[in-house]
Amino acid sequence: MTPAVTILGSTGSIGNQTVEVVRAHLDRFRLQALAAGGVQVELLAEEVLEVGAEQVAIADDGAEPAFRAALTEVGAAAGVRVPPVRVLTGAEVRRTSTELTLTDVLTADAWARQRAQVAVRNAT
Repeated sequence: MTPAVTILGSTGSIGNQTVEVVRAHLDRFRLQALAAGGVQVELLAEEVLEVGAEQVAIADDGAEPAFRAALTEVGAAAGVRVPPVRVLTGAEVRRTSTELTLTDVLTADAWARQRAQVAVRNAT
């Protein structure tokens, strides 16, 4: 079973790099959710299409229409089908069940500990 991953701040510099790492290892991870502030909706749409995130959490209450429009535009430009994406905004944003959450404060040591915990959970 591949661990479900949530990336917080995915449109930021470190978050974007984390999306690239997960994209390179989609055989080892299932990207469950991306979270972002809502300013860079086009980049968020690109990330969703590249890694197949099932959910998106956007801090800005009013960003969903712009995100959905960007998702449609980016999908059409890339010639790909836009998958169903659950979008949570503002007050709707809540904790989801995930095995691994990656943020810009996850150090290499913390990453190793997280992976060990996931391996133990998967073994039981």
